[in-house]
Amino acid sequence: MNRIQEYKLQDNCAEKIPEMACQQAPDAAHNVSEQESLEQKCTAQTHCSAYSKKQKLYHFCLAVLLPLLILYVFRAKIVCTDGETDPDAFYHAKLAEQGPSVFLAKTFPALTMSVWQDNFSDKELGFHFILWGLHRIRTAFGWHTNAPFHYYAIFFQSCLLAAIAFTLLYWSVPCPVYYNLLFIGLYYVFSLRLLYVRAYVLAMTLLVLMILLLSMPRLKGSRLRLVLVFALGFLYAWCYSNPHFVLIPTTAFALAEFLQDNKLRRLPALPLLALLGAVLGLTLHPQFPNTWLILKVQGWDVLKMAFGVGAEANIRGGSEFYVKPLDHLNRAPFLVGLPLLLAAVIWRTRNYWFRRDWKERIKFNALLILFICSNAAFLNFFRFVEFSMPCTILFTALLFRDSLRASRQPGGRRIFAAQHLPGIYALCAFIFVVPALMGIKGNNHKPYDELAAWVEQNAVPEGTIIANPRWGTFPMLYYSMPKMRYLGGLDPMFSYAYDPQKTMVLEKFRSAETIITAQKLKELTGADYLHVAIENHFLASEVLRHKYRSVYQGRDGWLFAL
Repeated sequence: MNRIQEYKLQDNCAEKIPEMACQQAPDAAHNVSEQESLEQKCTAQTHCSAYSKKQKLYHFCLAVLLPLLILYVFRAKIVCTDGETDPDAFYHAKLAEQGPSVFLAKTFPALTMSVWQDNFSDKELGFHFILWGLHRIRTAFGWHTNAPFHYYAIFFQSCLLAAIAFTLLYWSVPCPVYYNLLFIGLYYVFSLRLLYVRAYVLAMTLLVLMILLLSMPRLKGSRLRLVLVFALGFLYAWCYSNPHFVLIPTTAFALAEFLQDNKLRRLPALPLLALLGAVLGLTLHPQFPNTWLILKVQGWDVLKMAFGVGAEANIRGGSEFYVKPLDHLNRAPFLVGLPLLLAAVIWRTRNYWFRRDWKERIKFNALLILFICSNAAFLNFFRFVEFSMPCTILFTALLFRDSLRASRQPGGRRIFAAQHLPGIYALCAFIFVVPALMGIKGNNHKPYDELAAWVEQNAVPEGTIIANPRWGTFPMLYYSMPKMRYLGGLDPMFSYAYDPQKTMVLEKFRSAETIITAQKLKELTGADYLHVAIENHFLASEVLRHKYRSVYQGRDGWLFAL
């Protein structure tokens, strides 16, 4: 079959279903089953005819390897040249070294002022299991496992890019590499976050796989589909700190299918099964019932802190909670311009899109719901970027695929460079990404090896508590000195949930609003030493002014004896 015949077959499949929907309107019940059958046949034909097996393999490899190479250059040559921009990477890397004996335990004695001390639950258990496996593979070959952790980052980046590429090829989207390039280059802040060793990269992979599963017409209405949705909900609970977010894609597809068949009793099935899977995952968990306590802190208390509600508003969380996307959009014009481009493409092929059969496009309608809702959430709360970007790229790919087919129909209006327009747009977006990442160059966190050497030389006993008012220093402290103990880490709300009064005293101390004496700090925390990070010059000067005795000063900050 030559290329012209292949495109004709694809176009016939894209157009035949709407035509039959209009012609067979009198018998609705008969129409639905026959139309679904035809859609499945056309989908299968389209999948087979778009690319040969060799072409599919070529496009898959290109869509994964080229963006992965660009991300590696960003990470290894620009951003993380001699350390990690994200401090949390050191915590994850240390758990990978320590293995299940630590991340499967129900207590975490390394933190003395955190709910983790007595009620630990690894909210990213699946993520750490994978890291542990990667660490064992690397050590088996004798490769170094020190920072920067490019090895871990590349693995999860490749999984995410592969999931997107596979989904696009399954949907017969031409040139999937364009959309993966757009994914990594559309928004510079998101490009930076893709470089981190974080569990949300794995969560985005699961999101894409869930969308792929729900989009398969052959599985619609089958028990296998329900079982797989339930299983993915279970995986969410083991791999991500907010497993209830599994409701987002399942609800979107449930609504799209309800629009198509008007079967109200089937509407709650997908989200309910996904939620039940997540609930079971939190319950059939080696750290149950701690899983529910940690979920409450992570999913409720942290939101109150981020949105400034209640007493939790007095705690300052991570900087990512206070990023205002609207303030950044002037530096990401191609992110702002994408909805305008999509609207222009829809208008150009409006004869195809604005038809009475629009309810029959289940996959497109579901992605449209995800696109609108996730981006609306992102504009109000930055952390939703982890959902909005995958949904945006998948929706963009689907829209361009169908618009390209519609433009090739008799009477269709051609779109300039339609097949390659997403690639051109992606290349233009990189013009803004590269300078933004260059501006971050050199702003890296490093292990506190120098401080660890001082502790070893001075024979500081194992289990000694080192007070760290700045909870963000915990990953580097723990990575370099895992046998010492600290106050809080990773999120201040874990300390607030443990002891609100003490946490507020330490918060005022951290901000240098109220500096208590060394004796009072020792009584409050049980610590023998106080660590102040090198970035906290003002706090260090205030502590020195209050007669604290410095025993170490160097690259890793200050250490004061209490």
